[in-house]
Amino acid sequence: MVRPMLFAVLCGVALGCSASASAGTASGTLDVSLKILPGCSVTAAPLAFVAEAGATAQAEAPIDVRCAGNTSVALSLDSGMNAVGGQRQLISEGGTAVPYAIYSDPARTRSWQGEPVRTDTGDDGVLRLVAYGRVEARDTAVATGDCRDTVTVTLAF
Repeated sequence: MVRPMLFAVLCGVALGCSASASAGTASGTLDVSLKILPGCSVTAAPLAFVAEAGATAQAEAPIDVRCAGNTSVALSLDSGMNAVGGQRQLISEGGTAVPYAIYSDPARTRSWQGEPVRTDTGDDGVLRLVAYGRVEARDTAVATGDCRDTVTVTLAF
C-alpha cells in the first residue's frame, strides 16, 4: 500500500508544480502593416531609320510603361553610346558617324535629351510614349551601310 500512496503523492507534487509554472499570463500586441510600392517596367521597340543617301530619315519607336496602378513616372533617354558633346551619333562598322536626334513630340520640336518626360500612367497602369527620330538629309550623304547606337531608357517612379 505504500507504493500506491507514494505514487499519488508524486503525481500531486508533479501536478502542483506544473500548475504553479503556468499560473500567470501576459500579452502584448504585434502591429502588422504592408506598404505596396508601385512596380513598373519599361520596354522600347527599335528606332530604325531607313533612307537613301542625301535624304532625310524619320522613324518612330513606341516605349511602353506598365505599372501597378496609376503611377507618376519620369522617362528619360541618355545620349547614347556614341555621343560626342551631347550629340547622338550612329556609327557604321567602318567608323563613319551619322548624327541624329530623338524628340518627344510628333512635330519633332522637343528634343528628348536631358530633361525627362513626366506624366502619369492611366488607372490601368499602362502608358505608351513614342520616341520620334530624325536624321537630316545632309547627314545621310555618307557611305552606304548599317549604322548603330544604343540609347538607355530610364524610368523613374
